[in-house]
Amino acid sequence: MIVGDPKIAQRHAGSGMWGQVSLDGLLRKLAARTPDRIVLVDAEMRPGWKRAFPRELSAATLERMVSALASRIVDLGLGPRDRIAIHLPNTAESLVGILAVMRAGAIAVPLPASWRRAEMAEALNRVRPAAIITTGGFEQTPLAGIACQTAFEVFSLRYVLSFGESLPEGATGIDACLLAEAPIREYEPPVPADAPGRHVAALLFRSGDPQRPVAFGHDQLLCAATLIAVHGRLGAGAAMLTTLPASGLAGLAAGLAAMLTTGSRLCLAVPFDMGSFIRDLGRDSLTHLVLPGIVAEASRVRSALHDRFSGRLLRYWGDPVHAATAEPANDPQAVDIVNLDEMALVATENPALIGRVPLGETRLGPPDGPVVLEARLEGGPVGAGELQLAGPMCPLARIGDDGGFHPLGTADGFCPTGLTAGIPEAGGRDAACTGLSGEYFRIGGMLVGAARVDALYRTFEGVVDAAAYAEPHPVLGQRLHAALVPGPGTFSIRAFRDHLRQAGVADYRMPERITLVESLPRDADGSILRRQIAIAVHGRGAGSSLTAA
Repeated sequence: MIVGDPKIAQRHAGSGMWGQVSLDGLLRKLAARTPDRIVLVDAEMRPGWKRAFPRELSAATLERMVSALASRIVDLGLGPRDRIAIHLPNTAESLVGILAVMRAGAIAVPLPASWRRAEMAEALNRVRPAAIITTGGFEQTPLAGIACQTAFEVFSLRYVLSFGESLPEGATGIDACLLAEAPIREYEPPVPADAPGRHVAALLFRSGDPQRPVAFGHDQLLCAATLIAVHGRLGAGAAMLTTLPASGLAGLAAGLAAMLTTGSRLCLAVPFDMGSFIRDLGRDSLTHLVLPGIVAEASRVRSALHDRFSGRLLRYWGDPVHAATAEPANDPQAVDIVNLDEMALVATENPALIGRVPLGETRLGPPDGPVVLEARLEGGPVGAGELQLAGPMCPLARIGDDGGFHPLGTADGFCPTGLTAGIPEAGGRDAACTGLSGEYFRIGGMLVGAARVDALYRTFEGVVDAAAYAEPHPVLGQRLHAALVPGPGTFSIRAFRDHLRQAGVADYRMPERITLVESLPRDADGSILRRQIAIAVHGRGAGSSLTAA
């Protein structure tokens, strides 16, 4: 399916930033050219989940696995225009699943592994997938069971396809697709050969918000991967270890898409455990490492890097507001990648420019290189306003309440981001992000809408009123807390937590601290004064890091 403005597509194709190939098409070419090259190394640790294939996968083996799973998907009657969700951690199966969905001509919808039933139902009722690919269990979490439960709330779901063992009733096992003898259907790829790169490849959720999916084509994902390959100096001889799952723009660009565009070796790491991380650093002849910026700056991690790693470090910043105030160590081997709320990536090798977005055109490589991003400020005072973006890696469309594709950009091709930004220095041309329109919390890289989590807490029958608030945290970004106004009678905090767990709420939306109050402070228009709650509860401005317009 092709969406978007044909004139914009023609301009990006003319600049060389958009090509004529899909991600799964690149894998097919890679397997034909270098079939025996090891291109993917699966995560060493897979808690509660056995591996049904070798840890190291050659290009030919990966191609066979993708084709076999794509054949199974087609045999089920799924294909073009269908959307298939993938709810898996950062393991080889997640990448096989994404590529197989694309090979079948369907649209991949990778979901954050931290999501549970409540978040999945919210998101899937918006994107309306026909199937979901998951696993029996991971880290004692029954992911396939959660998918089957979610299917009762998502009428579009027809199949729960699952890797792993001990699957619940209603889940269809697909481990056989990973075996050497798996059958492969002979069929013509359903994507037209004229412009496979322009077709919608994936639906991604902005900052992990279930209500904000956007559509990316193969060309956009490959453009973002090219940005990372150029700044990271990534080539065919590289071996890159990534901790980023393939459920977001950065995870796909700095992982799967980068591997396919450069022919480099991709090594996966999950979950983040210091012991396994140190072991991973000492193996596979790593030349590149992708880590969240906050993790990379932790003292134990920096010590491990100093002792065991001498290659190129790619620090990832999922929150552009936090990135703009970050002061990481000045490492000449580091490049910083900042996610602009899933609208585009920016990269810099200058620590002083982390979180800065160059206004005007940003070109890739030499001064006369192709334009990779355009940025401007709109609707604010001089030197400030909303950050708007255009360029070959920006999403094609948003998914509306009706599940359909809707225009995302303005008439001239710029996309509003909802990010407020300003120019810190007089006469400068770099904008620094200062906030996000609306009230949101950022918990461990996930965006939590304040109003929606308030409403979630109010679903408990013993609560008359409720409000979430946050305080800063050096690793998670923020800690989430709740202020509750209890109804008459005895109130049980334990019963409140049990209610959220039974509703299938993910851990990152569970309040760490719960405080009972007589009433909530509100403004004249009824808006909750969250900072006042934090001051009253903690005796300081702990909630001041809540992003508000």
